[in-house]
Amino acid sequence: MFIGSKRMGLRCVTAMQASGAADIAAIVTFDDRTDARTVFNELHCFAETHRIPATVVHGDAALLTAVRNARPELAIVCGWYSMISAHARALAPRGFIGVHNSLLPRYRGAAPLVWALMHGEREVGLSMYTLTDGMDDGDLWAQTSTAVAPDEYIGTVLERLEEACERMIRDVYPRIFDDSLSPVPQDGAQATYGTIRTPAHGRIDWHEPGEDIWRAIRAQSHPYPGAFTAYDGHRLVVWRAHPFASPYYGRAGELVRGPRGEMLVICGDHRALVLDDIQIDDAQANPSAALRPRVVLGELRES
Repeated sequence: MFIGSKRMGLRCVTAMQASGAADIAAIVTFDDRTDARTVFNELHCFAETHRIPATVVHGDAALLTAVRNARPELAIVCGWYSMISAHARALAPRGFIGVHNSLLPRYRGAAPLVWALMHGEREVGLSMYTLTDGMDDGDLWAQTSTAVAPDEYIGTVLERLEEACERMIRDVYPRIFDDSLSPVPQDGAQATYGTIRTPAHGRIDWHEPGEDIWRAIRAQSHPYPGAFTAYDGHRLVVWRAHPFASPYYGRAGELVRGPRGEMLVICGDHRALVLDDIQIDDAQANPSAALRPRVVLGELRES
């Protein structure tokens, strides 16, 4: 059976079906239609096309019931955001195998790709691993990686990982069933962890170095909610930016005009970022030219 959501989850279950290694007994997901990343309808269309029972669950008890009804030999999990109980995992003879957006044991826990890009990783990837009672610490079945360019945004990295996920499932899924692949333990001494991200994690602190802020912007851009700050009582999301070539002295967070008329924000290390794509409140588009220089971002109360 497949348990999960989001576009990577859809690519995952598509590859499971295409491999022909086993019939998919059930698809289990949750209602995430308020999330910009949702593929809720597409997942249900896939289930209907291939005549696979699809169940929407809420809570551990409902998931346990869904697994008990499906009686799977193996469960693949991708795009699931809570721990799965030992009671549910015990119902599948071959266990539960998860897909995690990091090169485990690094970045165990929540939002691994976001945290990796925020910390300047130049290589990220995916891991298939056995789910346990611990946090992403089970034996590894497979990993795949991709390089990250210094100016790359999370959306393009995520697209490559989604394609890599499909390839990995096509290769690994049949080998699990024919017993030609065995998992290997993780090296727990190399583990790092990431906490669950909340809206507050997206707030920009302009006192930080410019490079750190730029990484935070790139790591939280589309399809994620975006890094944000306060502007004259409004919420300003910075979707895209790039570093200004020269030092720029002033107050951290101060909006200034560059030599070509571009709008810059001064950062804590006297570097500046050029605002390329922003959004104020819920407006569809707000060019940086509409901003007023001399305002200090983040200092005023947000509406």
